[in-house]
Amino acid sequence: MKNYRDSDVAVNKYANGIENTVACSVLSAEAEYFNEFFDVPEQAAKEKRRRALAKKALDTLTETQRRRYIQHHAYGLTTREISKKECVSHVAIAYSLELAEKKLQKFTSTK
Repeated sequence: MKNYRDSDVAVNKYANGIENTVACSVLSAEAEYFNEFFDVPEQAAKEKRRRALAKKALDTLTETQRRRYIQHHAYGLTTREISKKECVSHVAIAYSLELAEKKLQKFTSTK
């Protein structure tokens, strides 16, 4: 069954009458989003490879660097917020993040 957009239905309505339309449905915005980005096997495979590469890159970091990097980049915490949580100076956090960035850049430049 073919899905028609509103514009297709409007053209059909004036050309042949709406009764001649085989199917008249419009995908929700959410369904279109999922179809476009997640139901395509090639994109799903690319996403799987990207995640595997990201995991390998994060595995090059020490546990402390990884924890701080994720808090900073994934959760958006500042160096001062992380330092409060870990009871260390924000300078130590900044240095740890700098080393993590260098390791990750080195990893990605070799891939």
